[in-house]
Amino acid sequence: MLDQSNSDFRAYYQIFLRNRKLFMVPFVVVFCLVSLSILFFPKVYESKTVVRVQKKQPNPIGDDRLVREEKLTARLKTLEQMVLSRPLLSQTIRKLNLDKDVDDAEDMEKLLQKIRGGVSIKVKGDELFSVGYEHSNPEQAMQVVTTIVNNFIDENLSMKRDEAFASVDFIQKQRSFLENHLMAWVPEFAKSIIESAESPFYQNLAKATSAFLEENHQVVCSVLETGQQHSEKHVEINSLRV
Repeated sequence: MLDQSNSDFRAYYQIFLRNRKLFMVPFVVVFCLVSLSILFFPKVYESKTVVRVQKKQPNPIGDDRLVREEKLTARLKTLEQMVLSRPLLSQTIRKLNLDKDVDDAEDMEKLLQKIRGGVSIKVKGDELFSVGYEHSNPEQAMQVVTTIVNNFIDENLSMKRDEAFASVDFIQKQRSFLENHLMAWVPEFAKSIIESAESPFYQNLAKATSAFLEENHQVVCSVLETGQQHSEKHVEINSLRV
C-alpha cells in the first residue's frame, strides 16, 4: 500500500514537471494583476473618532415621567440618526466648503448621499460609539469626521441646555404664582380663621393649609436653586481622537 502511494506521488510530480509552464503562467498573471491594482487603484484613507456618551442624568426639577432612564441601545440608535441627519451633514458640507461645485438641489442631494455613504458608525461597549469616514484624501477624511462629531456635540449641548432652561422657567412660574397670588392672602386669611373660628376643626384646617403652603414654597425655592445650578453646568460628551 505504501509503495503504491509513493508511486502515485512520483507520477503526479512528473506530470507537474512536464507541465510546469501551465501552472506558473496563471500564477504569474494573477500576481502581476494584483500588484498593478495595488499600485494604480486609488488609496482610501479612514479617519475615526470615538465618542463617549455619558449616562443620562435625571433633571432635578423635571417630571419623573420625563426623566425615566432610557435604554442605552435605543439612545445610541437615536444618536446615530442624529449624526447622519441631513441638518448636521449639511452643516459639515458648508463649514468645509464642500459644496463649492454644487449647482442645484440634485447635486446637493448626491453630495449628501455620498458623504452619508462614507460615514460608518459602530457601537463599542455600553457608552462608546465610533464615527469614521473614508476618502481618498486623508486630510479631508479627518476634517469631515471631526466636523461631523463637533456638530453633533454642539447640537446635543444645545438640546440639553434648552431642556434645563425650560424646566427652570416652569419652576420660576410656580414660585411666582405662589408668592404673588396664594401667599399674598392665604396666610392672613388662615390666621384670621385660627383667631376667630370657634370650631377646632376649622382652626386645624387653617393651620394645615398655611403650613402646607409655606412648605410648598420652601420646596419650590430649593428645587429652583438646584435646577439653576444644574442648568449652568455644561453637558459633557468626551471625544477621544483616534
